Amino acid sequence: MPCDVEWLRKYVSDQCEDAFAHLVRKHLGLVYGVATRVLRDRSLAEEVTQAAFLELARQAASLGDRTVLSAWLHEVTRRKAIDVYRRERRRRERESLAMDQASGRTESSWDDLAPVVDEGLGALGHRDRTVLVMRYLEGDSLREIANVLGISEDAAQKRVARALDRLRRFLARRGVAIGSTGLGAALTANGVTVAPEALVQMITVQMANVLPASASLGGWLSTLSMPASSKLLVTAAAVVVVGWNVYQAQRIARLTTHALEVDASRTAALVEFERARDLIAAQNGEILGLRSRSNEFASDKLELMRLRNQVGELRAALRISEATQARFSNESDASEEALKSWMNRVKIMKALSGTMPDRAIPELRLLTEEDWFELAKEPLGLAPEGFDFSDPRNARMALSAARAKAKNRLAWVFHRALQGYAEANGGRVPQEVRELQPYLMNTNVIGPASSVHISADEVRDDILERYQMVAEGRLADQKEGEPVIAEVTPVDPVFDTLLRVGNNWLSVSPVEGP
Repeated sequence: MPCDVEWLRKYVSDQCEDAFAHLVRKHLGLVYGVATRVLRDRSLAEEVTQAAFLELARQAASLGDRTVLSAWLHEVTRRKAIDVYRRERRRRERESLAMDQASGRTESSWDDLAPVVDEGLGALGHRDRTVLVMRYLEGDSLREIANVLGISEDAAQKRVARALDRLRRFLARRGVAIGSTGLGAALTANGVTVAPEALVQMITVQMANVLPASASLGGWLSTLSMPASSKLLVTAAAVVVVGWNVYQAQRIARLTTHALEVDASRTAALVEFERARDLIAAQNGEILGLRSRSNEFASDKLELMRLRNQVGELRAALRISEATQARFSNESDASEEALKSWMNRVKIMKALSGTMPDRAIPELRLLTEEDWFELAKEPLGLAPEGFDFSDPRNARMALSAARAKAKNRLAWVFHRALQGYAEANGGRVPQEVRELQPYLMNTNVIGPASSVHISADEVRDDILERYQMVAEGRLADQKEGEPVIAEVTPVDPVFDTLLRVGNNWLSVSPVEGP
């Protein structure tokens, strides 16, 4: 079977509506599921689903050959759903409160998870988000994921496991406690949402309005050349077809609602069981780990305090095999050596800014201890034992990775500050980056930006002066892909990234070195 990109090329080059309809049928469950989870309203979800596929039709010719369409659709749908959510937020909150009070419904574990799972996916890196969308929202097998990404099945399985654990940690910070096993089961059971079949027809009918220019022009010319009576017949037939499709969509949506509710109730008990089991296991493991290490690390009190708080997360992040975990449990010296080696890499990475002051940036102080541990876990994606920090090239690349992570945190802060400034100033963007200072802690924002905890006094003038406003006017009028805030210049012409923030998008992308 042709891949998604080949279907898109067929649609663009041959104006083949069947090719686009194939893509709609294949990814409809993913798109409709994302919209439903974010909006919690099926009629609005259908609106967003149609808008997402119309966006795909418009941008079909510009998507690259390496585009993973499922991940692209997930991000587009999430952004459009957030826009609709903001528009409907006040009305939806009143309606939701009234419905809950009338029915006396108690939310299940999936009800707690659903509103934030897509926000968590959006907060992940592109690679992690792609594998989770393919695995749980599209239902692809590990072999299919491996073929698309050009890796082995074992590597695909490890990548999915690491991404799932990062999503679990994000959800924990949002107050949704669930283990990796329970999270995987919940996504498997609820990630793919059954969408009304008639949506395919509705979308393809609307898609005809955004066909490539040659097809649209030819269709209109042929219509203009018809006699007046023929034009009336064509118009009447089109109205009847569209009206029938809308009627069928509403009818099928009502019929599927009951089936979806029954399916959700069946999986709720399983998800709750997995959640409780993982919580108990995690608590027991943490207690045993703290008891066994309390005497061994008494010589270094500061290190002991950090390990008490982080040992559970460190072991999960290491993703070591069960055999290695058992060996660490029985051989205290090996466990101590592994943890000390990891912490030593953290110290080395923190010291890089001192050895290369011309390539250090003030944003590095925004990194948390968790960020440094993640950077030191697998430097540049390589096994720690195979990475030499004494190599100047490796050191520059490692410091570049730290700068990129710090800029990513700052980008979310800029994003929420930009939204706050626009809301307080008639929708306009500021003339200077420093004008964003009072809005850095803006809490009236939906999405990953709300979970980035950076105090306003940490983003001082030495950080703000490294960025400039590159757009003016109203924030809502800024085109997608055109930045509003941009980094002035990188500190390393080869190994560095550039931060850019626009209207509802941001990026920290590599510079094009010499």
